[in-house]
Amino acid sequence: MNPKDKFREVLGLLSTFIGLIVAIAGMVVDDKVRNFFGILLYTKRILTVTEILNLAILFLSFYMIYAMPLTFVNEGEPKMLAKALHLPESKIEYNNNRANSLVRQLVAHTHGFILCMILFYALFFVVDCESISSHIADQWLDVIKVLINIFNLLGGCFIYLSFVTLYRTTLDENNQPRNYYGITVLFAIAYIISYVICSMTVEGAKRENVHFIFSIICGMYQGLAMALLFGRFISLEYYLKELTAGESKLSRLIYNYSVIFILPLYALAQALYGVLDKAQSHLDAPQSHDLAVFKSIVFLICFVGKTFYFIVLFHFIEKKYLHVCLHMLLANYRVPAIIIRSLDNDSYRIPHPPLTGNLTPLNGKKFNYKCIQIMGGDHSHGGNCELELLNVNENMFQWQLTGERTWRQEGGNDTIQHRVPFKWGSHKGIIFDDKTYIYRFTITADTEVNEGISFGKIILADDNKSIVALKGNYYQNRGGSVVWGQETIELVPE
Repeated sequence: MNPKDKFREVLGLLSTFIGLIVAIAGMVVDDKVRNFFGILLYTKRILTVTEILNLAILFLSFYMIYAMPLTFVNEGEPKMLAKALHLPESKIEYNNNRANSLVRQLVAHTHGFILCMILFYALFFVVDCESISSHIADQWLDVIKVLINIFNLLGGCFIYLSFVTLYRTTLDENNQPRNYYGITVLFAIAYIISYVICSMTVEGAKRENVHFIFSIICGMYQGLAMALLFGRFISLEYYLKELTAGESKLSRLIYNYSVIFILPLYALAQALYGVLDKAQSHLDAPQSHDLAVFKSIVFLICFVGKTFYFIVLFHFIEKKYLHVCLHMLLANYRVPAIIIRSLDNDSYRIPHPPLTGNLTPLNGKKFNYKCIQIMGGDHSHGGNCELELLNVNENMFQWQLTGERTWRQEGGNDTIQHRVPFKWGSHKGIIFDDKTYIYRFTITADTEVNEGISFGKIILADDNKSIVALKGNYYQNRGGSVVWGQETIELVPE
């Protein structure tokens, strides 16, 4: 383990431990011990301690977390990655640029969250520190309350955008940002305008109720956003079990307990934020000590949650674990769809009577074929062919396919027509009596010959003798690796 990594782990854990000791000591020790520790541990100053702890971890994390791209140090690395993911080497560079762009997006949203939380805790510090708040007029304290809630909501918006970055498609085909934040911006604007208008049109107890309602809204919103984001982190931690197996026991404990227990607890604590705003108006009451302790406990949970969240995020980025997960998702994002389509293809479920006698000869019939590549690249290709039946015994039929691959389409872009079509043909095939088929094929290009196997089911016309389509999957070698996808061969109507 890198000594710097171990130092950072120990630093994070040490800061959390010291924070716990300081805050808890301020809650439970008697007056003599408080005097020994100093004025910061006095009951009404506990809040300032927890707020300073949160500010410290926020400033440290803003400096420590930055976008670290995944780069290849030699020509062999992208080749090995392409082989592991069953992708062409040209696709690896594209996916790597995309993964690095997504990491930059995530870090930018994290920095936005940190800045909002710095302003949030700084304003709370102003309100809770008596030596400062006593010199501020009441109307300005109301303004500060509004700003506290607004910055809390904006922090939740950045957390939600972090979740969107890991969940939805936020980049176009050129790896440029899409407009994925429009709804979030509109929600934030609607919240701010409504809050400002409501707080300006009422006074006294009604204004306190307005603060309470909007505190509940922003607290629940940030809690929901964190729950969504931390849910993605649980998925990432599951994929990274084998990667973290070689790390120290301390690192594995941090990953496991942080993601599964501490981060969800941090998300739950956000729902208590609205209660804090209600308690703030009662801090001068006789039970103000209990309210201060409660508020400090909530801020302490937030401090611990932030610390472990930033530690996990820093390690995911620095050790390139996040980049690896993104590469896996980009290489396999079509696989679930093809599996579902294969299992839920209605054409496979159409009831037919058993094959009887010979199928109708198809000599001279024209077919079009299309292949959608799932593993090994994001492109489609197709052409035309003829199918010739070669009868054998009973309900087993042989046939031969011959034709040309005439076009291809890369990544959903415009179709490219081959000036010199690739020759395409099969080495005979077999149709079984349950309407399944299998055949071996060869594609002859200018510089190479690719071979593969296709299997699936035939679709017959109403007469139960004429083949109108074949639908299945193909596996083919290409450039030293195996690619596969979905195949459709359909009769061209006369």
